[in-house]
Amino acid sequence: MQELVKAPHHADAQIQKLVEARRRFEQWCISEENRRRNEQLERVTLGRAVNLFNGGQGGTAESLHVQQRLMRWLHQLGDASGGRDADADPTLADILWWKGERVFVGEVSAQADIRDVIRTIRRAETLRRAGVNATPFALGEG
Repeated sequence: MQELVKAPHHADAQIQKLVEARRRFEQWCISEENRRRNEQLERVTLGRAVNLFNGGQGGTAESLHVQQRLMRWLHQLGDASGGRDADADPTLADILWWKGERVFVGEVSAQADIRDVIRTIRRAETLRRAGVNATPFALGEG
């Protein structure tokens, strides 16, 4: 009899765990969808960069030639990125593009917001301290 009395309480607890697990899974799915949209927008923007900036060259911070250029610039600061916080670290920018002496430091996000704008401004400021003519940009669909 005692087992039968405890059973509904046990079932309620299990249901609550399942509801919470589903909520976490749904949040993960939304986050993953946003991440994929951001990556796709970044690829499209990079593919159009020559037209957007009317020439020049660059890429993502993962590309070797961009990393080499960044290290030359950041060498002027005596810091290859370790001493800066992530928001001010240009090695974490979505796109770096240079044309002549001007460098564009960009954040690309499907839903660009003020945090993206502030982050790209801070990353451009880091490069300016190294003597680079850096211009921030933020690009988004919404």
